[in-house]
Amino acid sequence: MKKITTTILIILCYTFSFAQPGHPPPSGGGLSIKNFYDSSLNKISIDNPSFSITSNGFTYSHKEQGSLYISSNNSSNIFDGQYQKLIHLEISYNGKKHKIDIENIFPNRHYGTLEEIDSIVLDRPYILSKRKKIGKCWDNSYYAYSSSILKNGITPYTNEILNKLGFTHFSPDYINDAKQLPWEEYFCKAADKYSPNYSTNEKSLAYLEQALKENNNEYNEHILNLKLIILSKNIKEETEKSQYILDLINNNKDIPLDSQLEDLKALCLINLKQYDEALKEYDHLEKQHPKYEDYYTYDKMKVFFYQSRYDEIIEYLSPMFKKIKNTYFYKITYRGGDFDQLNKWYFLYSFCSYLEKPTGANKRKLVASLHNSSVFSLDYDFIRYLLKDFYMNTPITQEKFEGLKLLFKVSEKENIF
Repeated sequence: MKKITTTILIILCYTFSFAQPGHPPPSGGGLSIKNFYDSSLNKISIDNPSFSITSNGFTYSHKEQGSLYISSNNSSNIFDGQYQKLIHLEISYNGKKHKIDIENIFPNRHYGTLEEIDSIVLDRPYILSKRKKIGKCWDNSYYAYSSSILKNGITPYTNEILNKLGFTHFSPDYINDAKQLPWEEYFCKAADKYSPNYSTNEKSLAYLEQALKENNNEYNEHILNLKLIILSKNIKEETEKSQYILDLINNNKDIPLDSQLEDLKALCLINLKQYDEALKEYDHLEKQHPKYEDYYTYDKMKVFFYQSRYDEIIEYLSPMFKKIKNTYFYKITYRGGDFDQLNKWYFLYSFCSYLEKPTGANKRKLVASLHNSSVFSLDYDFIRYLLKDFYMNTPITQEKFEGLKLLFKVSEKENIF
């Protein structure tokens, strides 16, 4: 209850606003601060004679339209897109001085635009907020978690997380953007050495292990995600990594995964043949990302296939193809987008139909689904599974062998292997 109360009281939101508190200088930019709290979370009135705030040599003592406006002291042109490098706040309260430096404040791009901070908590004598990491090693995809925390501002609650991520520091030594925490330096070396085209990335992994050591052997967002990205390469072929990857994810549940890794847990569970758990994971992904529900449903149907639940796949998909005839797949000239997805669905449906009842009619469906064979470059892993795993570990009848020959012709033509 105390944590909830604390969070509600001191939540800081960094947002952009088009309100016009007071009359900003021509250069624009700066901060609008609504509230101040002491270390015990008691609200401070700026009319308190023991309270004063100084920035850029100017003492602020009154609010405008309910907020304390701190000018940006930005001499750059308002349209040149440059950051306000630093706003330095010196706050005195009850005889104690607090220094809070906030970097990377956007200048005014349109007159009156400010960045707003709901509250400042006088918790530490010196806090530096590095609100955005600058450098090629900081991929934009890493910002999601950090940005969501930064929206809550610099508080006793968020400091614990932000400091581990390298976004807030309690020493003026890090006032220079070029100076990084030791783990950041090793992370950047790892990111620089990593390439998705390398078959192995041992140097990157070695640097990440050093970064982990420098971060007191605690994973953070950046170290964990880059390590998982490297480990997940060729996960379908190197299934022995699956349990290690699962352990990494499960032991760091509070750290969100990069968007490209969201289905990694499900893939690992499939590799370990924990199909029921994989289905639960896909159910979770469907709810979390309804926009991509069809794609996750397709992946679920493949798990059904691994479990030999062909009749359930047929029952689920048959309404989709009730009005679509084989000739549709022969006549279509456009490839891509919705057609590719439909063709993949039709292959799964016709293949299951052929396995359940290897009749001439179902074989013709399968042939039609394979007509536009290049579509399977989007899901060649499933074709690999069928040829290398499924047909090697299932009784083969003469009729089923015909299906194997069709798949083999496609794989040979499209150079899948």
